Amino acid sequence: MATQDQEQTRKKPILLRAWEKLGLDVPTVTKMVKFALPPTVALCICQSDTVLHAYGTVSYLVAVGAVLSSGMAPRAAYIEALISNVVFLGIAALVAIFAMWTVIKARETTSPPGSAPTAYNSSASAVAGVWLFFLLYVINSVKFTRPQFKFASVMSSILATITMTYAPQFPNMASALNMVRSLYGALMSGIAITTVISLLFNPTSCRQVVFADIETYITQLRALLESERKYMTSLELQNPFRSHEEGENVLEKVQALRSAHGKLFADMGSAKKEIAYGRLLPSDLSEIQRILRRIFLPAVGISSIISIFQRLALHHGWTSAETDVETASEHHLSMEYQDIMKSLDKPMNRLLDVLGDAYDHVLYRLRLRGWKKVRDSLRAEESGSNYDSKPGHDTFVRHLEDEVDLFYRTRIEILRTWCEHHNIKLAPDSFESDFTWITNSGETLFGTPMQRQLFVVLYIEFLLWSAARSTLSLVRFADSKVKDGTMLKKRLILPGRKTVLKWINTFGRSDNDDSLDSQGMNRSTADTTRTLWTDTFKGFRKDPEHLPMTNPLQNIGRFLRAFGKMLRSHHSQFGFRLACGAMSIEIIALLSDTQVFFVEQRLFWATIMVAVSMTRTSGEASFIYFLRMCGTFIGAVFCYIMYYIVNGHTAGVLFFYFISIAMFGYFPAKKPRLSLAAVIGTITSTIVIGYELQVQKTGTNYGTGIKPIYYPIYLLAPFRFATTIAGIFVSYIFTIFPFPISEGSEIRKDLGVALYTLASHYSLVQETVTANITGEHGDLSIRTSPGRKLERARVKLMAKQMLLLQSMRAQLSFTIWQFPLDAPFPKERYDKIIDLIENIVNFTALIGYASTSLNLTEEEAKPETLEWHQSFRILQDSVQQTSDEITSLLCLLSSSILYAQPLPPHLHVPAPYSLLQRMQATNRHILDISHVAEKGYSAFAVLQIASRSIILDLYELVDHIRELVGQLDFSKPYSSTSLSRYTTSKSKQY
Repeated sequence: MATQDQEQTRKKPILLRAWEKLGLDVPTVTKMVKFALPPTVALCICQSDTVLHAYGTVSYLVAVGAVLSSGMAPRAAYIEALISNVVFLGIAALVAIFAMWTVIKARETTSPPGSAPTAYNSSASAVAGVWLFFLLYVINSVKFTRPQFKFASVMSSILATITMTYAPQFPNMASALNMVRSLYGALMSGIAITTVISLLFNPTSCRQVVFADIETYITQLRALLESERKYMTSLELQNPFRSHEEGENVLEKVQALRSAHGKLFADMGSAKKEIAYGRLLPSDLSEIQRILRRIFLPAVGISSIISIFQRLALHHGWTSAETDVETASEHHLSMEYQDIMKSLDKPMNRLLDVLGDAYDHVLYRLRLRGWKKVRDSLRAEESGSNYDSKPGHDTFVRHLEDEVDLFYRTRIEILRTWCEHHNIKLAPDSFESDFTWITNSGETLFGTPMQRQLFVVLYIEFLLWSAARSTLSLVRFADSKVKDGTMLKKRLILPGRKTVLKWINTFGRSDNDDSLDSQGMNRSTADTTRTLWTDTFKGFRKDPEHLPMTNPLQNIGRFLRAFGKMLRSHHSQFGFRLACGAMSIEIIALLSDTQVFFVEQRLFWATIMVAVSMTRTSGEASFIYFLRMCGTFIGAVFCYIMYYIVNGHTAGVLFFYFISIAMFGYFPAKKPRLSLAAVIGTITSTIVIGYELQVQKTGTNYGTGIKPIYYPIYLLAPFRFATTIAGIFVSYIFTIFPFPISEGSEIRKDLGVALYTLASHYSLVQETVTANITGEHGDLSIRTSPGRKLERARVKLMAKQMLLLQSMRAQLSFTIWQFPLDAPFPKERYDKIIDLIENIVNFTALIGYASTSLNLTEEEAKPETLEWHQSFRILQDSVQQTSDEITSLLCLLSSSILYAQPLPPHLHVPAPYSLLQRMQATNRHILDISHVAEKGYSAFAVLQIASRSIILDLYELVDHIRELVGQLDFSKPYSSTSLSRYTTSKSKQY
């Protein structure tokens, strides 16, 4: 079959195969065109005499401003960026005018009588240098603090660098104002052009992005459940304790669903505060996200059955390699698990089939996929026998309810079959039996082998049933939106008052930047963890060096301390480094012998490259500088093609310029990780072609004062590449000088933040479990109830955890770009630690989710059920101490790895919960077979497996961190070996 597919692929034309491989569908090509339109329109406009007269020799900056405006962003995100661009440029222009006024005043007060008005003046040059250093320091400190202002800071840096380069040569304020007017007008015109095209040509709203995210999320969810079905079906014939291809596929699908989950969470913020014309309200989007999150946890939890089998194999001392010989005990136990999977096969397949239809039903009802086609199909099949069970029909929800109820009833038959297979005699109409689990076999993993098998069955059944129940909630929600008329017509949707106030209060802050993550162009990989740092420890730290303030005068001192803290912060250090690097080039423009040379040879573009390209860490810097060099080289090569292929004719040049920039647009559309190379390549082509077309229009003698020397394109393109390389080289020097900041140190600190956040998450989950057992959670339908507040806090912490883990994995990929001067970075160990933290996060969230099944309704408040909850309440008091110990241990590990301090000796790792023994000690018969059909029994099985897995992962986590930071040994100086050496050395002295 594969050979036939390969043969058919080879028969296709080469261009068609390349087109399919690149994924050039209609949306992608549209995005590429949208990327190329603003700079192309800008260069076309620059051929007008009016524009040339208004902006003079810097008219090509109109196209540069159009490129840097990031017009491919969705509407709400773009408007936020537009506001920041306009505000930044306005402030930069005002400060530049004031700076040039001081420069001119310095010239006027220090120039000797009779000197030329544009002669070199050292005082003016010194003042201009100080102002440029200050401006670059402030702009880039803000850029490091608020990554969403990246392109705004780039344009501000361009304006500041050019104005301060020319400022020492201006004889009066008229020339200075004309320069600022030209630069500011050109960049603002580029922003205006991009704004019109972004909002009118194929406009994309943040809601459309979220709807696409929801469709992708559901598609990935179906793919995960299908891969889990294939994996569990394969276990009917394969040894579950060995690694299989199906298991690897499940883990890949889990990562894909995690990515979709994180993207949906990141894009949801901008969608809810966007003014739109549509159907679903912001509250509806929040509810969809909430229900999808409740499906996410059990769907991902099912995949953890792979790690459960791996732990069982490790517990028995078996290997996971397929080539090793299978022992008799392993073969016997694997056969029993194969029988279990066979008993689950039919009900599981039937449930997963209907869940697939349910997801199609949700997409149809919410009009996210082919609604009209499905509606016409349903009308044509109204007389069919299976019409009511078709996705998209009004009565499909009843069909889904019947299937979910059927699976719940079938699970009882599966449990009865399992009992009969193990010779456990049951009463004909119940699970009453004399069989008992009490054993003295000394099992240490959990319970007896038979209990382990039963718990695995209950674990799988409970999570499948939970995923089905949550899917049923999603179907009911979709149907409710159709019944109440929400989906019938579109309406103007305005954000609520609270949303608007929150947007105003958080504008420019890091937590307001979630919507920009999906664009891939506005953040570096370390930005996420840097912006989460403050939120993680906010509200928990006290000042150990100062008492609480007692009078208003002390507020002044607190402000001064805050100002000093800001100056020694990481973003201030970064801004200082960047300003020093830029001034190492700009100093050439401030000296009398090289001032004219600096302007004529356009060396200020090297200064600008330093200002816009420097990053904080060495590994990321190597990768980004490599992308910039590649982009600049490709852009320079494209200049030859787009200019000389039409012999310099303006119309032809502009046409091929559009084609070339559209090709660059492929990377922001399909490969966001490489979008930086596309942006820098576009700017290179824009500057070279824009300047050449400007000279063709105005001639080389246009303008006054010192002007750059004209070079033809075959010289200007490589000269532009050379200035870029020079700026990148200086940037890299100041990235590692006076000391480099490696990805390793950043990952280590981020790991400390992740562990601290994990401790907070685990503590919240334990509070949730307690509230669910004691009934203190309140009505979850009320937003102010304790249960809903705990849920919101858990969701926020888990989302933060996922962002941290995703960011750390991205940073780990940059460690290969570091130049190792000494021993290599322990990447494999950090990979393992991140995997362990992710496992603990998953199992912790699963505990919180399973504990919701312990909530009692009035219908469920039966005597035997009350007995279960009474035992759980007693158990919770005994388990609380272990839970507190885990939280304290995670905080200790966080502090140790955060500050690179060794762990204390004799570190106490909490013992496993031993829930089985404690439950049986509380009530000897509480875990008898007679209770196995109760909902609480399945929830207990999930709690038992998840809590055990957390403890085992915690043991391994402590070992890995101990290998990284070491362990204190206070007895080493006084060991017997050291004392004997001391005695020997003393005896030699006498």
